[in-house]
Amino acid sequence: MELSRKVVTKHWWKFLGFGIVLMLLLFAGVVAFFIGIFIAAPLILTQLMYAYEDIFGSIKQTAPVPPIAAGLSAQQ
Repeated sequence: MELSRKVVTKHWWKFLGFGIVLMLLLFAGVVAFFIGIFIAAPLILTQLMYAYEDIFGSIKQTAPVPPIAAGLSAQQ
């Protein structure tokens, strides 16, 4: 939580602008007879995921895949 607060504090206006744009996109989806929200919601989640990875970097897998799980996927 502390790391998140520090990152947001450094770029407060960018985060505020990004949040406003995403809210406007969501509002546009709601205005479009609620059908547009099915298009807007995945776009918003994708943009939030991209912004998170851009700020904090991508997380690499630290543990290897268990052999049982690897064997099951190879058999199918």
